Amino acid sequence: MLREYAVEPELAATWSQRMEARYFRDQFGLGSPRILVPDEVEGDLTLWAVERGSTIPRRAEAMADTLRDMLRLATTIVLVDPYFAPDNRLFVRVLSACLDECRPPGRASGRHPSVHVITSGGRDQDPAREHFEAACSEELPARFPKDQRVTIRRVVRRPGGERLHDRYVLTENGGVSFPAGLDESRDGSGTVDLHLLTRERYRQRWQQYSGDSPAFDHPEDDITVVGRKPRPSRELVEPNRYASRRAPLGSAGL
Repeated sequence: MLREYAVEPELAATWSQRMEARYFRDQFGLGSPRILVPDEVEGDLTLWAVERGSTIPRRAEAMADTLRDMLRLATTIVLVDPYFAPDNRLFVRVLSACLDECRPPGRASGRHPSVHVITSGGRDQDPAREHFEAACSEELPARFPKDQRVTIRRVVRRPGGERLHDRYVLTENGGVSFPAGLDESRDGSGTVDLHLLTRERYRQRWQQYSGDSPAFDHPEDDITVVGRKPRPSRELVEPNRYASRRAPLGSAGL
């Protein structure tokens, strides 16, 4: 037995645990290089390397697919793009594709998430409130999943305050930035970079856009859109592969 080896008492527990870890790895790991024991977790290990960025096709489906797990595990989703326009199909297609990934059959909670879109409303080139709200009502419900509620908020920069420029997709578990924008390319070509936010930067941006002390003013009332797009028939029988999973703790800073 592993515990019968003569070892100094103060080292017995640690040594025994390591030996047992090696035993189970050798017996049941089938020689897999992806299974490590505690004393092998040191140095520059490829298995522990986390990609902090990626370059993907600038198409709605590809952008949403890259975010799938983050979106399905989230209960609150905040999309930030100062140039979002409800009557611009390039933005709407990306938002619609992201919401399709949030449909309850594929979600850990089994319920619709709380979704918020934050965009600019204080620049000279921004459309008037009446035009913007009318476009939201006319263009968006048919593109959003049935019963999915989306809150759209137009914010303005405070004097000397933070500038609304970068684009983000944030959740309570972490977030990514899309420096080039949350719209797809006009002809379906090209690529877009996305970057996983560090824990510190994520906390800063989450507080600015979703916290108790936001960095921007919003003089207008929020606009709420309720989706009415029917659920695809395949989702009626698709199993919920996330039903037994829990959101990873502290995933924002991986």
